[in-house]
Amino acid sequence: MITDLSGVESFLSQGQDFAKDLSLLKQKRNYSLGSISAFLDMIGHPEKDMIVFHVAGSKGKGTISYILAALLESRFGSCGLFLSPFVYDFRERFTRPFFFFSDKSYIDAANELQEISFLHECEFEALSVFEKYCVYSLVLFRREGLKYAIFEVGLGGRYDATNALQTNYQFFATIEKEHVQILGSTLADIAREKSKIIKSCCTCFALNNNKIVDDVFRCEAESKSASIFFLDDMVRAFASHPTENGSKVFLTEADGDNFSYEIPLSGKAFVKDSLLAVSALEKLGMLGDDDSHRDEILKSLMRLRIPGRFERFERSGIHFVLDGAHTCKSIGNVSVAFSSIFSASKRILVFGCASDKNVLSMAKTLSSHFDVVIIQKPGDYKQSDINRIYDVFQILRNGQEHGFELFKCEDISETEDILHENARQGDACLVTGSFYLVDLFYKRFFQALAKTQCP
Repeated sequence: MITDLSGVESFLSQGQDFAKDLSLLKQKRNYSLGSISAFLDMIGHPEKDMIVFHVAGSKGKGTISYILAALLESRFGSCGLFLSPFVYDFRERFTRPFFFFSDKSYIDAANELQEISFLHECEFEALSVFEKYCVYSLVLFRREGLKYAIFEVGLGGRYDATNALQTNYQFFATIEKEHVQILGSTLADIAREKSKIIKSCCTCFALNNNKIVDDVFRCEAESKSASIFFLDDMVRAFASHPTENGSKVFLTEADGDNFSYEIPLSGKAFVKDSLLAVSALEKLGMLGDDDSHRDEILKSLMRLRIPGRFERFERSGIHFVLDGAHTCKSIGNVSVAFSSIFSASKRILVFGCASDKNVLSMAKTLSSHFDVVIIQKPGDYKQSDINRIYDVFQILRNGQEHGFELFKCEDISETEDILHENARQGDACLVTGSFYLVDLFYKRFFQALAKTQCP
């Protein structure tokens, strides 16, 4: 019997973990939803009793998921969130938007799934770690009596475990070139893999990417007799301006209706993510019975704390922003937002990323914004080549008229020493490139500031 949260994590973490080793996905068996589909059939597809929102994309899908969940919980009383990856706490994978479930809820759901696994041992052992997470979340949400749930895709779409679920609405965030060895070498290939989450006769919502990507989504929706609405279809115009705690967003809907809301996030990318979630729920009639009810529901967004998404902290008078951006476009968005907020400050970058990322493109985007750059190994969960990253930044530094100080650190304690020597009150530091780096940095410097019951 499982008796504590560490037991829950241990029980679910046994098996093939593709997040640690993406090369496992090259095995033929892994390009199939057969195992999880069969297991869901055995337990009766718990999601059938829920209204399920399915969110895919390269960057922004976690933000969209959190905002959808916050608004649905504020409107209807409860909403479950299944997220990938977690940043600081294992419970982030299966949570509610404003707080975790009770420890007892997590433990009881794990024991129920363990009992099922005893009866169907072969079928359960055939599941990957991510598939077990997905099944567990359904058992947990069913036990909690949730009527709404958000499921964030882990990787791609077509063969992602979440695509075995019967979902009601599908959302698409920004699409970029990522995991090209698995998803394909072009944006069209990648969009096509992600578009396969569209279900027959459902309703889909998407950010406008470019004509190639948008046409892929339109074509897939048409083939499934599904309706698809792009952000430009729903929002005639929008604007935003920074606030002390995030951004104020103003929008005019396609029908001419105007309203505004605030989010605890800074930068144009986060604003667009929020617009997709807000305008979609408004179109579906899920944002209240009238304007005043809608405005009250929208206020709930400022209660959100979204782990690893432009999180702002202060330590010894130094401003820190932690953001897990790990694609070229998202890195660019974060660095621009950071530089605009801290334009008068000395700016320090702590950067690290996995080995499969486009380091040169990221470094070109980042290098001109900072006075000090610290290359930090983002932990041991995924392979990272900090020597290669350092060499790329060094080449770029040598080609700049006004260079930046450059350091390389294997251990977080080395980074702490460099910050102590180089950062002064009023300076600003951006930590980005990997959620694993953000987690490492957060736990070293800021964990004591976290609320124990907030995801």
